[in-house]
Amino acid sequence: YARAIDIHEFGLADSDETYNVETDWIITGGPVCPGTAASMADRVLHEIACRMFSEDVFHIILTPNYNAGHRNHYHVDLTPGADYIGSSVAGVDPLLPGLGH
Repeated sequence: YARAIDIHEFGLADSDETYNVETDWIITGGPVCPGTAASMADRVLHEIACRMFSEDVFHIILTPNYNAGHRNHYHVDLTPGADYIGSSVAGVDPLLPGLGH
């Protein structure tokens, strides 16, 4: 239905600065928003995810904390009626040790 995309990297306008989800996001078991950042790049990626969610840009945002299959990207989608950002959804995807909670 073309309601979802995967986002691997973000860049800043008028800059060569980039934020790579695979290399800059630090996996934690805590909440995504606000989250506890381990570095400046990690903080920027958390802020992007939280802002996309709080401003209703997407209805579902799965971050690298979700599972190993999402380690290198955000999965964002527009599923009607959905409202979710976080580490895991019970019964939707099996958790792997060290990823999510």
